[in-house]
Amino acid sequence: MKVFRGIGLAAIAAMVATASAQMHRVTKKDNVTRAIGVYEWTGDDIKKPLASRLVPVSLFVDGDYQDAGLYLARPVPLALSTDVVYELQDAGEPKGLLDLDFARNLKPDDAVSSVFDQGWMGYGKWQPLPVDKPKSPQKVVLESTDKDDSRPKLGRKDKDKKDKSNSKDSKDSKNGKDKDQSGVTGVGDDPSDDADRPTLKKRTEKEKRDAIKNDTANVQTLGDLNDDPDRPKIMRGKPAKLAEAPQLSGMPANLHQMIAVSDAASREIHDFTYRFRDPSEKTEIQAKLEKVAMSLVAPPPAAAPAPIKTGGVSRSTGARSKLRAAPVAELPAVKLADEKFSAFELSYNSAPVFVLEAHTNGEGGAPVKYVTVVAQNDSFGEPQVAMKTVTDAIHMDTTPRMHLVGVVDAEASNRASLVMELRGQQARSFAMYRVIGGQATKFFETGVTQ
Repeated sequence: MKVFRGIGLAAIAAMVATASAQMHRVTKKDNVTRAIGVYEWTGDDIKKPLASRLVPVSLFVDGDYQDAGLYLARPVPLALSTDVVYELQDAGEPKGLLDLDFARNLKPDDAVSSVFDQGWMGYGKWQPLPVDKPKSPQKVVLESTDKDDSRPKLGRKDKDKKDKSNSKDSKDSKNGKDKDQSGVTGVGDDPSDDADRPTLKKRTEKEKRDAIKNDTANVQTLGDLNDDPDRPKIMRGKPAKLAEAPQLSGMPANLHQMIAVSDAASREIHDFTYRFRDPSEKTEIQAKLEKVAMSLVAPPPAAAPAPIKTGGVSRSTGARSKLRAAPVAELPAVKLADEKFSAFELSYNSAPVFVLEAHTNGEGGAPVKYVTVVAQNDSFGEPQVAMKTVTDAIHMDTTPRMHLVGVVDAEASNRASLVMELRGQQARSFAMYRVIGGQATKFFETGVTQ
């Protein structure tokens, strides 16, 4: 017993030492502040949109989700602050940047052209992704510090000068020379000076200068004093309106949407697109989802008609009349139009998720129906329906039309969620869904814009 007890104590001591060593390796949890929005624009080229806007969706801060259109709106929501930069993504793949210039709080009045033009909206300009310039190799200078000049040594040419300057700066800082002449350190009243205020990705001073340099609209030629923009001028009529980014209003038919992400930290790119093994796999899965969609939009089977009498009872022979089935009116075949089939891998080594969107053309005078089917492969590789919805123009206010905007990692956890637009006749909202184990769960939804 004593031997086993000694072994047990030794094992316990080793476990305690291992646990202690592991506790020292625990790093501080990353404090994520991440804003998600939906960038909407019209035109054929995202680089040159005819009109655009940013709709704020969610803000993940302090481990919880907030409505990005309402959080810290003093006076403008944090997610729509000036100079905030959003990265436009397609399934996690960066496609460009959106540099916010200003935000507006649209209110329902006579000036509003659409019921959807309400609430906070952001406006800015598309910018290309920054290109990292290759770093030039550092020059290595051989320096001799001892009497033997034939022995090479590595060093910096201006090392002594820098050391002297650093020592001088340290002495000046100790003597209080880093303060201003009055000896008083100023404290700004800007809310950005608050250490507890969360921050998003913003433009640096260099990026601001580059943006102005690349913007031809801001380039001005030097002239005489009369060309000074600050020089007062007397003109008749109303002054010309300042140039602004084109503002999108309403819900035009050629509307494009893309996920926008702003994060104060730089993170690795995670592409959530699912790559099919071969074209036949995509065709097979899409056909199965089309079958489910057809069952949702197909009209209900007609009731069997009552049989029709072909005659009465004969008085001479007493023969009874025969019954024949009434003709059944053939319903027009329902076809799906504007199909959009997408496939994603929402986390590493997870079962793929498929989304099918389509609508009918209103054959035979029937109302146009909108259908969305979300499925995920089971352990046998068969797609199982995780969520499905169908609606038409008459019932869109009670059952909104579900449109996939894209997928996004809303909390920087390398796990993406579906971002859906829930659109009715007079209102819309944006919701995010997790798809795990063949079940789709809504965990966040914005306030309704109406």
